[in-house]
This record gives sequence, structure tokens and C-alpha cells, in this order.
Amino acid sequence: MYLICRKQLPRGPVALIFVAVICTIFYITDSQAEIIHLKNKGKIEGVIKSESEESIVVDIGFGTVSVSKQDIESIEHNLKEEVAKATVKRLSNDALNLSAELTDVKKKKIEAVKYKSRHDRLKYKLINLEREMPFLNSKFENLNNRLRRKKKDDIYAYNKLVAELNATNAKMGKMIGNLKQTKSMKEELDPDVSKYVSEYNKALRSLETKFDNIYAKVKKSGFSNPDEEYFYESLKTEIRRLKSDFKHTEVGYVKRGDQVIVEVLLNNRVKASLMLDTGASCIIVSRDISDRLGIKEGAGTGRGTFVVADGRKITATTFVLQSVRVGGSRANNISAAISGASQGPGVDGLLGMSFLSNFIFRIDTKGNKLILEEFITS
Repeated sequence: MYLICRKQLPRGPVALIFVAVICTIFYITDSQAEIIHLKNKGKIEGVIKSESEESIVVDIGFGTVSVSKQDIESIEHNLKEEVAKATVKRLSNDALNLSAELTDVKKKKIEAVKYKSRHDRLKYKLINLEREMPFLNSKFENLNNRLRRKKKDDIYAYNKLVAELNATNAKMGKMIGNLKQTKSMKEELDPDVSKYVSEYNKALRSLETKFDNIYAKVKKSGFSNPDEEYFYESLKTEIRRLKSDFKHTEVGYVKRGDQVIVEVLLNNRVKASLMLDTGASCIIVSRDISDRLGIKEGAGTGRGTFVVADGRKITATTFVLQSVRVGGSRANNISAAISGASQGPGVDGLLGMSFLSNFIFRIDTKGNKLILEEFITS
């Protein structure tokens, strides 16, 4: 929590109490009325919501926990909430509503971080498996060719080669199963990540808009008391901090009929004009682009089935792009495929969901801009 105060705060205990008050408004977990000391030397901070003969129920900010009285050593009352109540009385309803909305935004952030982190782990695992699989395929083919040419008069060498081929085949089978399972888990998580990150982004933008409108009016009419001024300055800083969770990029595009064409930089060296296509499961490039990238059949490539714009499934050579950059936005280790089908004059392929799913994206039709917002969990 960062606070910006345009006027010098009073020194000593009064200043400390005020800072605590502001924090209680912003964080549920800081507005706790009690500290429950446990017999095992642990402690729980929260608000006691209910009590029975056997236990108490404590609101810890984002849920409740039930604590057996047999496990409690003592309960310490926290005076911060009483001070907070006094401060709350000096704030307007608009300020209190903004505070409540900020709490809701932070809850949405927690959900977004949880799902995005889980999704990223699966994505990187899938990328590593997809990278390793072509090399394993190539090794299997080489061993198989060697076995065909191997004379059986050297029984030891022949059997050793057979054993290595069988081991490689078993490893491939295991990897294929792992690949399918990881891909399935990631695809199941895709809509949840999109949902929770979008909800966080939408709630944050809504809070910022409301804050800007209310803050402009309050600043024009004058703050009713110092607490109110400090509240708005602190809230402004907190919103700015939350906005840094998203990297915002705007890039111009060329429109041809209903098609949106953007310039893309692949692997930091090859420029391509790709058509935005949410129906394509991955980036698809022409053979000319793949040649300029130096992609060759064999090690580092594979075969896969992909969905294209019109819903058709195509089988194509697959590979992984080290990086894809659109304007100031970049994504690494992006699945791609090579297609001989033409996408029209001046179009080098499709900008599909293997790239777009890394962002919240929207089209500004008035300004002819593609807007990309990346959620940065770190």
C-alpha cells in the first residue's frame, strides 16, 4: 500500500493512527477488530462474525474460518477498527462507495492472478513438450532407419539398437499422452483465464472512470476535511498501482473489407502482414515467411491439426516461434503452422489465438487501431 500526501502529515502517534485508518478503508484484512491468539502460538486476525458454545466464526477478509474455543489462548481487541469507524463518519457516501468498489476490484485481481498463474504453468509445460516431440520423432526415425540397414550377424549391436528403439518409442508414447493431457487441461482453463482477467480489467477501468468523475467534482467544490483529501489522494495512487498490472499497446492496422491486417515481427527479424483471425487456433504463415524464418522440415518441426477461420481443420507443419511482436506487445514461444493456402494479396498469413489469447484485445474502428492489454502477474 502506497500513500501520497500533498500536505505534511502530523508527526507521532496521531499520524500513525491516520495511516492505519486509510489502510482499513482500502484493505478488508487491515480492518480487523480482533486478534485471536492460539495455543499453538499461531494467530488469526479478523472480525468475529458469530459465536457458539464450542467455536467462533472469524471473517478474515476474503472468507470465514471456524475456530474451536479449545484452541484459543486469548482474544485481543484491535482498536484500529474503532478509529476507522470515526474516520468513516467523516467521509462522503461517494468515498465509501469507491472504497467498497476498490475492495471488489482487488478480489477480482486475486482470482485473475490465480487462474493466469495456473494457465501459464500449463502453457510453458506444453511449449516444452511440443519442442521436444519433433526431436524425439527424428531420433525414432533415425534409429528405425539404422535398424533396417543393420546386419543381424552382430547380435549384440542389433539387440542394443532394438532396445534403444523400443525405449524411444515408449518415451514417445508417454510424451504423446502427457502432451494430450496438458493440452486438454490448458484448453479447459482458457475460458476461465479470459473471463477472470477481463472481469478484473473491466472492474478496474470502471473504478477509474468513477473515481475521475467524483474526484474532479470534489476537488472543484473543495474537500470537506483533511481525511477526505488524504483518502482521495491515496485512492488515486492505489488505482495507478493497479493499472500497472496491465501493459497497454495500441497499433494501427490496414482494413481490407472486413479484414484487419497488422504488421507483425517474427523472431525479432522477419516482418509479416497477418490477418487478425480469432477463428484460427494458432498463427499460420505462408511458405515464403517460413523460408525467411529458416524453418525446415525435420528437427524442430512436427505435424499438427489446426482450426482455421471458416471452421475447417487442416493438417500442417508445426513449429514454435521464439517471439511475436505487434507494436509494443510481445509474446514468446508461440505455436505456429505453415500453410500453402493464399490468404489474399499482401497477406502473409493469420494472426491467431496462440498469440491473441495472451492479451485482452479489442478493435478501435474509429481510430483504426488494435488495442492489446497484457495482464502481468509478476
